[in-house]
Amino acid sequence: MRNQLPLRSFVVMLFMAVTSVSSLLGQDASTKGPSYVVDLSQAITHYVTVTLTAESVGEETQLMLPTWTPGSYLVREYARHIDHITAKDSRGKSIPIEKTSKNRWSVKTGDSKKFTVTYRLFCNEVSVRTNSVDFNRAILVGAATFLTIPEQM
Repeated sequence: MRNQLPLRSFVVMLFMAVTSVSSLLGQDASTKGPSYVVDLSQAITHYVTVTLTAESVGEETQLMLPTWTPGSYLVREYARHIDHITAKDSRGKSIPIEKTSKNRWSVKTGDSKKFTVTYRLFCNEVSVRTNSVDFNRAILVGAATFLTIPEQM
């Protein structure tokens, strides 16, 4: 079996990059906004599982993926790479999540102050604007990877 060090190194580099950006912005881990966990355990099949944890913005919270990447002047279809998505409230109970347009989802958060969304991305296109994950490397572009809450941008 081959050494899996490159993917572990990626996770460390990603963490260092996120930590560095937060430090530059004067933020710490408790700053309001979504947090993410990236699971690379299915990298050999070109899949990444992302878990988003965030604060609700009312009884219904909107999520979105951008349709563009800086420097790439075409509309992109990043959401097409999400093939499974679920949501849970702060107690771990499943809550409804519905796709409302090509790049947006609505999560029925109810009275829960926090929620978690887990989704799986297919990552098998090598370019400067898309995700590529395999046994040897993981290249994740933020716009193509991380769902966000428009009100918290």
